[in-house]
Amino acid sequence: MVTEDRASAPKPEPDPVGGFFDTIRGAIFTSIPALAALVFVIVSVKVFRASRMETTTTVAIVSNADDFQLLKGIVLTLLPGFLAGLTAAAIWWWGAVLPERLEGPDARATAERALFSPQAVWAWAMIVMAFFTIWWPIFLVLFVPVLAATGALIPVALGASGASRRTTALVRGLVVIALVALVIAAVVDAISWESFVIVLVPLVVVPEAVLFGLRPSARGTIPLRRTLKVFALVAAAVFIGLLALAPTVWLPLRKVTFNGPPPSLKNGQLPKEVAAYVLSSDDQGSSLLLDNPRAVVDVTRAQIQRKMPLCVPPESKLRVLTTRASQVLGIDEDPHSPYDTCPQIEQRLLGGG
Repeated sequence: MVTEDRASAPKPEPDPVGGFFDTIRGAIFTSIPALAALVFVIVSVKVFRASRMETTTTVAIVSNADDFQLLKGIVLTLLPGFLAGLTAAAIWWWGAVLPERLEGPDARATAERALFSPQAVWAWAMIVMAFFTIWWPIFLVLFVPVLAATGALIPVALGASGASRRTTALVRGLVVIALVALVIAAVVDAISWESFVIVLVPLVVVPEAVLFGLRPSARGTIPLRRTLKVFALVAAAVFIGLLALAPTVWLPLRKVTFNGPPPSLKNGQLPKEVAAYVLSSDDQGSSLLLDNPRAVVDVTRAQIQRKMPLCVPPESKLRVLTTRASQVLGIDEDPHSPYDTCPQIEQRLLGGG
């Protein structure tokens, strides 16, 4: 009798939180070799791009650069990309517990479990982190599917169903009015066009997602899980690729002043002041990577002044795309660089005649 009672007793449900973190822990430990190989490839690509794909310069950089500074600098340079990858991973894990389509008799229970799962909390926590740390266009690509999925799940989890044509028209009319107000504000420079885009996204996505969740006939038309995963994967891959392929160097740029005659390159002699990265330095001298043209120059201690202040290149017109959403909306300050502009080398040294 005791045996039958034990056999018929319901088995305890697995702890979703413990299972979630067990999955993360197992993935980390089993992926260390793959992660090491990935880091090696990214570092190699970054050095190759930083040398403007010139083989001799690439070898010279690797031979002269301080190994610790090389690895540390590249990791820090790619940190926003890694954060985007973590955000994409969190969204992917949440997608694993989402229903493929919000339909069927158990749609409410499934939506409720997905909405209040640890994976959902983790995905939203990473989205908030991305709001402050990664470029705002990439943030929007990650933000849109999470916001849309949450908006669609809420009415299903609450058991709400049905939206009349009048209600739908009223909601969309209010959205259009708000959109017109935002356009006017952007035209008169009350807000920036970047702020307009960031505010526009939730303004359009949230009502449409909620209306989608309220209409049972529409719930089976979009593969929710697949859409969420694809958006997360594409956004992270694009962002990491952009950072890895950018010809930026992992070291701060410095203004170097020569004491005597400056070194010469193929197209002529360098000017008295140049912008360069210090690959390594000791009592004998320094190994410099010129900013433009990208070339490695070895100098003795007596050839350059000891004081090498930090400097920055002229501000790019595309800088507006690399700010964070928190900076665009004014939550965080957007301080421009406090350092002086680096000296520019004449065109004759850049192969321009």
